[in-house]
Amino acid sequence: MEERILMYPVEVISKIIGAGGSNIKHVRAASGARVDTDRSMNNGNPNQQGIRISGRPEQVAQAIELVNEVVASDPGPLAPKLTTERAPFERVLMFPSDTVSRIIGTGGYTIKRIRGESGARVDTDRSQIPGRPGQQEVRFSGTEEQVAAAISIVNQVVEAEEREAANRSSSSGASGNTGHGAGSSGPSGPCHGGGGG
Repeated sequence: MEERILMYPVEVISKIIGAGGSNIKHVRAASGARVDTDRSMNNGNPNQQGIRISGRPEQVAQAIELVNEVVASDPGPLAPKLTTERAPFERVLMFPSDTVSRIIGTGGYTIKRIRGESGARVDTDRSQIPGRPGQQEVRFSGTEEQVAAAISIVNQVVEAEEREAANRSSSSGASGNTGHGAGSSGPSGPCHGGGGG
């Protein structure tokens, strides 16, 4: 089981709940996760409120994505405020194709988690970049803070991949060295035998 707590302005929480709880019921039904709001989860800020999401990791990731879709959809009377606070910001980074596959994750799990945790929009382009074979673009958009958070999480994914690759390389190198050691001990066997005789 996994549990996440997301913080939003109080007026956005009302939108996430929806008329008669319609939106939050949809998020629960579509994701299978448990989704609860709690006025006491505000980190001491009366203008903020938390949403607690729990369930299997894939359920939590889907629920977070659905919540962010509700927040991003038709802001209505919140439009002026959200427009002011959420000025569009975009960054495009290039990664090797196999790294992009890691960023997406199995069934899109990792990229959904990145979107959910950062609040940024993260899109990948599977087409190869002219003049840069084996490279693909990853596009980040949202507020500057959201984009920075998404890029930070992506870098963590990439670093984890590099550590795994280094460990694999180290393991294969160690086994190779062991092979050489075994080979060198072969000729020494008869020497010991001769000493004994």
